[in-house]
Order: sequence, then C-alpha cells, then structure tokens
Amino acid sequence: LGEQALTWWQMGRALEELDRPCEALPWFEKAAGVPEAPTAQTKTKIARLKTRTFATVRVQCATPGIAVRIKGVPGERACPGEWTALAPGRYTIIAQVGGRDFPAVQTYARRCQTSRVQVEMAGSLRVDSPTAGAEVWLDGRRLGPAPQAVPAMPAGDYTIEIRAPGHVNTQRDIQVPPGGAFEHRAALMPIPEVEEDAEPDTSESRPAAWINAISAVGLLSAGGVILYQGAGAQDEADRLRARADMQAESIDKQDDADLKWAVGSGLMVGGVVLGGLATWLFLRDGEDETALMFSPGGAIWRVRF
Repeated sequence: LGEQALTWWQMGRALEELDRPCEALPWFEKAAGVPEAPTAQTKTKIARLKTRTFATVRVQCATPGIAVRIKGVPGERACPGEWTALAPGRYTIIAQVGGRDFPAVQTYARRCQTSRVQVEMAGSLRVDSPTAGAEVWLDGRRLGPAPQAVPAMPAGDYTIEIRAPGHVNTQRDIQVPPGGAFEHRAALMPIPEVEEDAEPDTSESRPAAWINAISAVGLLSAGGVILYQGAGAQDEADRLRARADMQAESIDKQDDADLKWAVGSGLMVGGVVLGGLATWLFLRDGEDETALMFSPGGAIWRVRF
C-alpha cells in the first residue's frame, strides 16, 4: 500500500509514453499531493499534459444544407461538422442559413470529452411594418428595411425589433417553430412632441392686478389727505370748544373732523385691501387667475379660464 502513489505516477508515465495523454492525465492528478509521489515532477507532468489534452465538439443538423461554425473559432463546416483540439470551455454554435448567421445553441466542451450538439430543423420568419422608414432588427443585428423575410433559420427563441426615425421602437420576443413559419407585423407610434411652457408675459397679462394696484395707491393717497384734513379740523374744533361763545361753531368743526376721520379711515382700509389683492394677483399664474378689478364704476368680478 505504501507504493500505491508511486504506482499511480508510473501508470501516468506509461500512458504518456504511449501517446495517450487523456488517459495519462487522471493518473498524475490522482498522484498529485501524495508525499510518496515525486511532487515537483508530478506538477510538471500535469502542466505539460494539459497543453496536449483538448475537447471535441460534434454538431449534427436536422435540416440538410446548413453550414455551422463555432463563435471565435476559425473555420466553417458543412453540417455535420466536428472540431477537435479545442480548449475546454463554453462555445456558441452559429448556424448559417441563406448567407445569414444565427446563434443556434450553446455547449460546454470538457477536456478529453466529445460534446454532441443538435441544431434543430429550420423555420421561417417574416416581419413587416406599414410605418415609413421602418427597419427590422433581429437579436440586435440589423436585417434591413421592412418587410424582411428569412426563408430558413434555426428554430428557437429570438427578439424582433422594429425601428423608424421619429417613432417609438417596438420589441417582441418570438419563437420560430421547427419546420414552421412565424409572421410579425407592427405599426409604430410617433414620438409625442413635448411643448415647452411659455413664460407668462407679466407686463400684458396682469390688467386686474395693475388696476387694483393703481386704485390702492389712489385710495391710500386720498385717505391720507383726508385724515390729514381731519386732524386739522379736530384741532380747530378743540380750539373753538375752548371758547364759550363758539360752542355752535365748535360742534360743526367736530362733526367735520369726525366725518373726515371716518372717510379717510375707510379710504385707507380700502387701499390696504386693494393693495393686498393686487399683490395676490401679481403672484398668481397670469394664464389662470380670478381677476378682481376695481374701476370708477365699482368692483367687477371676472373669472377667466
């Protein structure tokens, strides 16, 4: 039992000498890391054999006359085709039908093994659109202007996209059946135009605001003048009241002062109200406002939509 690891190593050497690297590699990998085997020499053998061991991919086609190739690998084969000396890894089989390439199927090629791939029977595809300038795209590849017909293509799943300038692209996942036909027709919708909001013209679209502002200034000015006169009349009434022989005249002056105070205060309040209303109208959207306009004829309410 102590010589077991060394036996594995010698088996690998024998198979290597017989030019059977795919059979020799597993024996060296089995002996790797075991102290009884020559560790450094075993790692060297494994590295060398990996450069001599490859994978094989064999492609069969249900539809005759299809040419196949492997993406990233030079060379094309008439189906059935076989590739040897491939590095282990994932590969995409490309089927060529009618001068067009179609990714048919994927496979994973393992070292020293043969991966067998079957390309299904071909189907047909037709895509059309009544939109002017429409173009057809298949799996991100441009086929050309609509309509487009593919008489033979590998059955499977695809993505159809129709594009046209100034229109919204349409995209659809489809499935081409083996030996069958798939037809697709779609009209594109125009891209809606986005209108920019126009800036309101505050100089012309604020008549109510300007009328109320001017009226407020007028009322405040008139009220101020009348209040000033009322203050003078009040002083005169107080002076006349101080003289006993001027009682009747003082009463008239007092009435005049009270009237001016009342009128002036009313005008001031009205001016403040119209000033606030004018400010509110200036701050509102000129295209959608409730316009309260003050004019010599009175207050006019006007709703504009």
